[in-house]
Amino acid sequence: MPWQRLPSRPSARRCVPQVVKAEWGQPLDPEAFRAALEADTAKAIKAVILTHSETSTGVINDLETIAKHVKAHGTALTIADCVTSLVPAACRWMPGAST
Repeated sequence: MPWQRLPSRPSARRCVPQVVKAEWGQPLDPEAFRAALEADTAKAIKAVILTHSETSTGVINDLETIAKHVKAHGTALTIADCVTSLVPAACRWMPGAST
């Protein structure tokens, strides 16, 4: 995965990824994001980057809930890869989005 190689790049060595994983075929747990973000009292987390729809299994992650946790953090951005889901699945967390 490209994001796994990020810390080895000279321009990104200050990045320290914190990975939230799920079992194969299961969605990411929004509570794991909430816990990691709430534990970040120094506000070191600058972005939460995730895939909305996992292509090989069809799993759709709960972007709406995860984005709410990121917003509550106060400083981090939500960056979502929606290349396989933007049209077929509703991204209701987007302001002004409709189904």
